[in-house]
Amino acid sequence: MLKRLNSVFIFAALLFSLHLSELQAQQDMMLYNLTQIPQSVYANPGIIPETRMNIAIPATNSLVQGGKSRFHTTEAFYRDDQNRLRLDGIEMINSFQERNRARMNGSLDWVHIGFEAGLNYIHFNVTEHGGFDFDFPREAATLIKEVYQENYLGQVFDVRDTRFSFQHYREFGAGFARRFSSRFSMGAKVKYLYGVGTFSTNENSFRVNTDITGSEGESLLGGGLTYSAQSAGLSNYQGGDENTGLLYGDGNTGFAADLGFNFEVSNFFTVSAAVINMGGVINWSNNVRNFEQPNREININLLELPEAFDEELPQTREITDQIESLLDSLMGDDATENDANFTSRIPTRVNLATSFNVSNALTFTVLNQNVFIENFDNMHFLKVMMQVKLKRTFTAIAAYDLINNQTSQSNLGLGFALNLGPFQMYALSEDVLFISNTNDRVTGSLRLGMNLTFGRDNL
Repeated sequence: MLKRLNSVFIFAALLFSLHLSELQAQQDMMLYNLTQIPQSVYANPGIIPETRMNIAIPATNSLVQGGKSRFHTTEAFYRDDQNRLRLDGIEMINSFQERNRARMNGSLDWVHIGFEAGLNYIHFNVTEHGGFDFDFPREAATLIKEVYQENYLGQVFDVRDTRFSFQHYREFGAGFARRFSSRFSMGAKVKYLYGVGTFSTNENSFRVNTDITGSEGESLLGGGLTYSAQSAGLSNYQGGDENTGLLYGDGNTGFAADLGFNFEVSNFFTVSAAVINMGGVINWSNNVRNFEQPNREININLLELPEAFDEELPQTREITDQIESLLDSLMGDDATENDANFTSRIPTRVNLATSFNVSNALTFTVLNQNVFIENFDNMHFLKVMMQVKLKRTFTAIAAYDLINNQTSQSNLGLGFALNLGPFQMYALSEDVLFISNTNDRVTGSLRLGMNLTFGRDNL
């Protein structure tokens, strides 16, 4: 069973260990109402872009976003007098809260085409989506050897409700918007979702006993482990170039819909709203492998993080080898298996915005967003944004979070769109300051892209 699970676990754990999860889940708020960029229809299908014909340069439009709760990812590491990398287990465990969370998700447009047809705007896209969400208690840090040895020797305790979710799917979207008047437009989008792979844990608990000794008198960590997990399509990540599963999947499909409108109340004031991924669900019925393990007694092969990341050590163990060894000790090969169908939901976003148009070149927008995530805490954001247009060539955007419970610091967003004839390039970040304090609770995102745009009106 382990070989079928390794790829997903190692993928997520590697991202987490390399701090990529310091990036998180504000979903394209900077893109909202930015009609200079064709991909703004992803945030509200009822808003019509400024250009009449738009073609994304394939595989150049991408989004990466993520976040973490407050725990140390860098300060707990140090070098000793001999320049060897070490981990301060006490520093790390003291930085963890009762519950901790790390998330990352991203998307890549393979195809995006949009065009005006009379009063209508029609667009199509093929987009790859993937991401993970990891929620764990403070005691889960015992899986790191240095933490265990410095904090938990001679104790018995419970590690409960460690939640992990991974999902990878491909979206085929078709959107339609219409100008019903010079001031009002409305649009909708239908998405056909093609599931590639997923893995999620359900109930789990681990009764830990750290007062165990091995055959040579060494301290071990072990206890009774109970878990259940659902998975589908994991074999698609094995077999190298000969495996076509990542391209064709296993026929696990679903649907979602977007709905939005834009209403210019006056020349100066606009209101708009959108629901994104409404009813989004994927039914996993093929290549399904679900596992249950009732109270299995185990001894754990712990992670040794300094040894994994210090190339100067003579016997460096790669992090992938360590994770595989850990999973071997956790999972075993005697779990009960079934192939029962299950479903997973796509996070739903609800956007509500008001905009004040000071002039044709200057706009202020206040955007409220709620994100609903299955089996995890929902999120709420309130952002104020400013757009400045310099003729047809350049648009700058700055933003600030008024409400963001996913970070403990001020969020400053910056972005731009540059048009050189039909060629457009853009970059947007929800928070350019998150990197300044990655040991705290932070969020962030980065969207990059290049398009060919035609039919832009003068400012």
